[in-house]
Amino acid sequence: MSINSWGTLFRVSIIFMTLMLFWYFIIALIYFSATLFINLKLDFFNANILFAIFIISRMFYPKNVFS
Repeated sequence: MSINSWGTLFRVSIIFMTLMLFWYFIIALIYFSATLFINLKLDFFNANILFAIFIISRMFYPKNVFS
């Protein structure tokens, strides 16, 4: 593989990880604020489950249904 292809793979992996971290922090922030308002126990397992549901729904959600 050439150096250009390694650079492209590195760039794609950085973008992928940045998006995943951004979505995880957004979901964790919403979950944390919901646990504060509803007075539930903060559990990172539930935050991970919500993140997995979000990622699966993003994979299969038809984005251009009504356009």
